Amino acid sequence: MPVKETIDVIQQSSQFGYNIFTIIFSILIAAAGAALWIRRKLSKDSLEIRKDSAEVDLIQYLENERDILKKDKEHLFERLIQTDNEKNEAVNKVGQLSVEVKHLSAHVSQLETIVNTLSHDLKIATDTIHELAIENANLNAKLGTVNEIFSMKCDNCMYKKECDI
Repeated sequence: MPVKETIDVIQQSSQFGYNIFTIIFSILIAAAGAALWIRRKLSKDSLEIRKDSAEVDLIQYLENERDILKKDKEHLFERLIQTDNEKNEAVNKVGQLSVEVKHLSAHVSQLETIVNTLSHDLKIATDTIHELAIENANLNAKLGTVNEIFSMKCDNCMYKKECDI
């Protein structure tokens, strides 16, 4: 084999080795690039999954808060209706009591008039009784004098059986 052919064979085999080395190196670089891309993609996907999980948790929390607020709103609305009914009942009761107070005030006025009249009549009756008591005392005194006079006469009376004193 001639030298040139040997060199060509060596060059071809070295080119073949260079080509294989280039192919292997290219494959390794492509694999490393693919690994980095996959890692980055998985990292982004993991981040997206965590974001999605956080969003789901936030949505569940907000839905729970909404349900609680809805129940509170319903409870407050029921309490508002109950309070409004109680207010209406209280207003009606105040109206009834106002009418009763006016009615009772009229009765009190009538009773005051009656008490004043009776008080006046009682004073007149008391004064009359007092005057009659004085007159009675005077009459008793006179009667006592008359009795003394009659009892003296009866002792001297000869007709004692006929004397009714």
